[in-house]
Amino acid sequence: MRAIWLSALLLLAACASPSGSAATSSAPGSTPSPPLVATLDLSRVPGAAAAGADGLWIADYDRGDVTHVSGGARLSASTVHVGDPRSLQPGCQTGSVHYAPTGSFIIRRCDLPAGMAVGAGGVWTGRNDEQAVVRIDPRTGKVAATVPVGMHVFNLAASETQVIVDSYEDNLVAAIDPRTNRVLWREPLLHSPSGIAFADGSAWIALTGGFAVVRLDPRTGAVLATVPVGGKPFPLASAAGAVWVRCEQDSTVWRVDPATNQASAHVPVDPFYGNDGLDSMVGSPNGVWISGLALQRIDAATNRVVGSLPLPGRPYAASGGRIWVIGVGGRLSLVQLPG
Repeated sequence: MRAIWLSALLLLAACASPSGSAATSSAPGSTPSPPLVATLDLSRVPGAAAAGADGLWIADYDRGDVTHVSGGARLSASTVHVGDPRSLQPGCQTGSVHYAPTGSFIIRRCDLPAGMAVGAGGVWTGRNDEQAVVRIDPRTGKVAATVPVGMHVFNLAASETQVIVDSYEDNLVAAIDPRTNRVLWREPLLHSPSGIAFADGSAWIALTGGFAVVRLDPRTGAVLATVPVGGKPFPLASAAGAVWVRCEQDSTVWRVDPATNQASAHVPVDPFYGNDGLDSMVGSPNGVWISGLALQRIDAATNRVVGSLPLPGRPYAASGGRIWVIGVGGRLSLVQLPG
């Protein structure tokens, strides 16, 4: 089984602000332990995940499955088999040209399933042994289609009408039409594309190796704007009329204004903690929640960290003022957020 690399917990200096952006921060107050609605122990290697109206969908790297968790006070889980992860292992061992050291997202090429998105009438994930995207029917829990994309899938995001997929390793981005399960376009995108979010009629993609976020026309793949941000940008979220990106190298979260295509603020946060290439942010009407040894909440009105929850892991949206939190060790928690 491939090694799971944990990023070192290093507190790095916040990066310099671009012209017109402001660095803002505050010391968050202590928050009591969050009320746990329910917990569930997952695979030893819980991978990429995405939330939908009917629960959370999580990649199981041990078995090559997608696990669907639903419920409230009592959680239930079902699985959909995608492929055999052992088919990727010979090229992912120590000494292989594909072996990735600590800090590199290239290790994610060995994931099966790879990436996760919910939307456009399906659940979407990558199958890197075939360089394809798999569509799962959430009603039947079965694979409905396999779409060849010609690249190693890193991440996906779905709108009502489109699925965007990128490849960190191959420097490519593509769009899938969910009506036909065919690739609409595929374009090169340099500097290791990673996080994806839809906002303001555009697809936004973090360039982890380029210290930037790009805005794409989802109809054509054309780059509409490039926004400089901090070091090693990755997870994105849309919230409060802005696009937010976490820069893991600098321990900052940057706010991008779609009206100007410029960064308007960057917020110092706790260092990233977790598996390389696995991170998440949750948008809310008032700001965002980010992952870490404790979940931190950034207030969109002040661009400051205003609170934290002493629960380590990656957050994902849930209904009813709740969030899902996936711990590094494999425990899934459903948490009621404070009012």
